[in-house]
Amino acid sequence: MGMQASSLSSANMALRDSRLEDAVHFYATALQETPELAKHIDFNIHWLSRTLQGDEENTVLAASTLHPPTGKELPSGEVLVIVLSHTLARGGETGRLLSRRANHRVGVLALLEGGESTIEALIRILRTAEAKYALVVADETFPARDWLRQAHHALTSHHAEVALGNTGVPTSVPEWMNALAPPKLLAQALRNRSIGEAEKVEVPNFLLAYTGEGDGGASASADIRSNIQVVEVSPSEEHQEITHVSEDVCVIMPSVDVDRARHTAQLLHDRAGMASSIVIACDVERQGFIPTLNQVARSNAASWVVYLAEDALPGEAWLRKAHEKLVSNEKSLLAFNCGKWHGRVAAFGMVKRSWAYGLYGNQILYEGYQSHRADNELTVLARAQNEFLYAPDCVLVEYDPRKDFRSSERVASNFRRADARLFRERFQENFGGLVTSEQLEPLEEEYLKVRAHYAKQGPVMGGSQV
Repeated sequence: MGMQASSLSSANMALRDSRLEDAVHFYATALQETPELAKHIDFNIHWLSRTLQGDEENTVLAASTLHPPTGKELPSGEVLVIVLSHTLARGGETGRLLSRRANHRVGVLALLEGGESTIEALIRILRTAEAKYALVVADETFPARDWLRQAHHALTSHHAEVALGNTGVPTSVPEWMNALAPPKLLAQALRNRSIGEAEKVEVPNFLLAYTGEGDGGASASADIRSNIQVVEVSPSEEHQEITHVSEDVCVIMPSVDVDRARHTAQLLHDRAGMASSIVIACDVERQGFIPTLNQVARSNAASWVVYLAEDALPGEAWLRKAHEKLVSNEKSLLAFNCGKWHGRVAAFGMVKRSWAYGLYGNQILYEGYQSHRADNELTVLARAQNEFLYAPDCVLVEYDPRKDFRSSERVASNFRRADARLFRERFQENFGGLVTSEQLEPLEEEYLKVRAHYAKQGPVMGGSQV
């Protein structure tokens, strides 16, 4: 009993000392050594799981590969999501994001990797899982909103067995990761180290963005000279021409956190795949994103302007792909795959300067808005004029996990009700005559009656087209 008592006491001590990962592993070992204490041990493991749960309606369960749950021990739901992790906090956060962004009943298992082979533990779990589908991801995953609808629709519309997620950048993970499929098919894929002959479909909008370190597509820009500038912008003085903006594409990042912006700018360059000028526009007087963007855009003559924020996370060759698509399709506005809007709003966009200036004079985004809805307006105008392009393979993610745990957009510190009212008024007035009511009619429900629009999509697992 000495060794048996040691595992349990070690688990209790780890729990007391807030060493949560150690506690999960020790409890898993104790379950194997002292099955007669299973009720007590399971209670403590479930208590640990509740620390991950937050306010999620879906079940988020913690477990160890040393003693993986099986069958009815697994969290319930039509979809079982398994997050591989070495830390309880990271695995739980990713699990909660996948739960929240699924918009459907899923069960989440934060599986801490320990001594036993992770592959063998996963096979045991998947062979006994009662869920219809399963998904295995790493804790360095940031999912798109409505990821499950995108994946399930692709499976049903293509009569496929496996939906392959879009990680945004090259990764070294095996094929069975980031793939939605029946659990037993995934178990077989793990055993064979390959999905094999199963019918597969790649789904760009099934975005499971990789957020970890590594090459991440940096080789695409290895020979491209870096042109990153930091400028201070204030409303009291218009910037003189920024002489170093010599490229045809200017990427403008309004910022209030220069350190974070520098990190993002370097990542943007490393993964761009083409030359550009990247300008970090320090909003020193907090005038706001829109006037700061417009002021910097006026200071150079680049034909194309990319607007984005310091929380942008780029995919491989994000800029080259976008530029090529706009030029080849002869369009004026491209919406990147931001992981949120699926093309409904160009929250991060690449726009032809001459087209935008034809709308607003010398503005990229309309300055009547304080903080929200200017991107909605630009998107609507581009769609109404047939100048719009959405490219789900051009990944530029809005990477801010905290936003998903706000109750609504209105909780955001920069939300202004006046912006929502102004957008509605301008839409109903044809945006000052920039488009006609006939051009806007097909878009009215999608932008002014949003709840009715989304209600028509039907249930997430209903196979409806999106």
